Amino acid sequence: MKRNPLIAGLLSCAFSTLPVLSYSQKELETDKNGNLIPEEYVRFCREKGYQAISSFDTVSLKPPLVYAATLKNNRFGIVDVYGKEVIKNDYDMIVGIYSTNSGLTAYHDHFFLKKNDLWALSDRYGSLLTPFIYEAMYYEDYRPEGKFVSSGKWHPPVNKDSVFKAKLEGNYVYLNTKGEKIAYTPGKNRPPSQDGSGEDPDNFGIPRDIGKAERLNDHLFLITTANKANPLQGVYDLLLKKMILPAEFTYVALHQSGFLSANKEEGTYAYNLQGNLISKEIVVYYSEGGNEVTPVLIAHGKNGKSALFSKNAKPLTDFIYDEIKPAAPFIKGIIKNKNGDPEEDLMTLEGKKIKISTAYDRLVYRTNEYDRKAESFLFLMKKDKYAIVGNQGKPISDFIYDDIVPECFIDGRGPVISDSYFFSTGSPNRFILFKKDGKTGIMDNRYRIMLNNDYDEIRKSQLPDYVYINKRTASGNRWGVYDIKGRREIISPQFDRPITNSGSFFSVLKNGKYGLYNTEGKEILPPEYSREVRTNILFRGLHSLCQQYDIPAAYVDSGGTVVPLDLKK
Repeated sequence: MKRNPLIAGLLSCAFSTLPVLSYSQKELETDKNGNLIPEEYVRFCREKGYQAISSFDTVSLKPPLVYAATLKNNRFGIVDVYGKEVIKNDYDMIVGIYSTNSGLTAYHDHFFLKKNDLWALSDRYGSLLTPFIYEAMYYEDYRPEGKFVSSGKWHPPVNKDSVFKAKLEGNYVYLNTKGEKIAYTPGKNRPPSQDGSGEDPDNFGIPRDIGKAERLNDHLFLITTANKANPLQGVYDLLLKKMILPAEFTYVALHQSGFLSANKEEGTYAYNLQGNLISKEIVVYYSEGGNEVTPVLIAHGKNGKSALFSKNAKPLTDFIYDEIKPAAPFIKGIIKNKNGDPEEDLMTLEGKKIKISTAYDRLVYRTNEYDRKAESFLFLMKKDKYAIVGNQGKPISDFIYDDIVPECFIDGRGPVISDSYFFSTGSPNRFILFKKDGKTGIMDNRYRIMLNNDYDEIRKSQLPDYVYINKRTASGNRWGVYDIKGRREIISPQFDRPITNSGSFFSVLKNGKYGLYNTEGKEILPPEYSREVRTNILFRGLHSLCQQYDIPAAYVDSGGTVVPLDLKK
């Protein structure tokens, strides 16, 4: 009888009764990703008898609570970072601690517990608030509360719950945070609620007679007056305990570049974070560009023309451009001539025009927009070959490349490198693919070789730091995976089809059979399965493996341990 390869992944320590030190008095040691370090993982599982454990992460900010999900006897529970059982391993599923079933990649301050196909409501300490009588439960009304980091940046939210939707005998009912049934009409009678309505209960310590406060950064707050017919806005400094911009503007915004734009009837003014006027130019509005090192602004004037401004709202060009594309490190300004044809000025982030002395047939300007930023790439073409233009506007290579394409332009659906201006990752460019002498390799954003052009084809992965690599052999195309960040081939080209990803795992096919690898290149399931195995994230660092209908057939946890249930070939 052939041994099920999943059995080898079972934790032998789960059945051990060897005495070890108790973990109740000290914090468990984890890495930066919230995973138990290997030695701690083995000892902790041995002491508690766990089959699997997820990553640890914050499920509450007030008070600070750090939890992980555990699996024991194929039942789920929750432990805190000191190893204390918050919820015992009595449940078929727990929803609310980083679960896809909650509809959010975040946490709630209440959990749904499933037992014998019925659900109950629990608080975050594991105390039941309802009996197990509900056929399904949903988070109906809640308020995301993120930890503030800096201007415009927040930690992932912890959701403060106020109303739950539950299915009982085929009908839906609504519950409050005590588990009591309440009358509730979605979207109409949102309660001021025990858990808040989205506003800070004390107006962030700012006197309410000034107006409603909304956070802009760690000490500046947008103030909106209570006049419903004509609400006006200003800015309050909590450190100085005073208004630095009076509430006399129709709209105020804090820009990532580090200044305030404030609108009046006649136009928009620019102020620094102390409330001082920094530009006499009155514009229609500002938009942002450049990068974190050298941010720039596009000032849109009343005459329909635009100008390039510095991050401090100082003019760098005149208002002469019909369009400005502010993509660092190159800015492109477009002026339409009398015939309506565009004429282009290529500029640095300082507004200086770039002139290229090298002879070329065509200039190729590509941009990638993401997270309210944009970046540009500049290449020259001559006789169907590419040359690279460096950040200073000077060619830094000869015309030696068959193709050169930033990652944001790679279309993973095509069989070859393709240039699609309608495809973007929506994220920063991490690498550049190049083709030279008929083979493909990878450069970084400074055009340094990260992977030699040794492969016949490279395709994007949905996982940011990995690409699929292909080598053509006498027996056909063979596919593997390359870790760009780690600069190593983690899965050699050996599989019959282009590799795909299922969550944070790689699905492979060999000789008509499916298998699964993780991002370390470790084989999770050998290619011996007749149906493709897909993964679902149950908790951060704990996944279910399914072959059909999302019915778990096995689990794999933060330590890479595979726990089989009934995986049929």
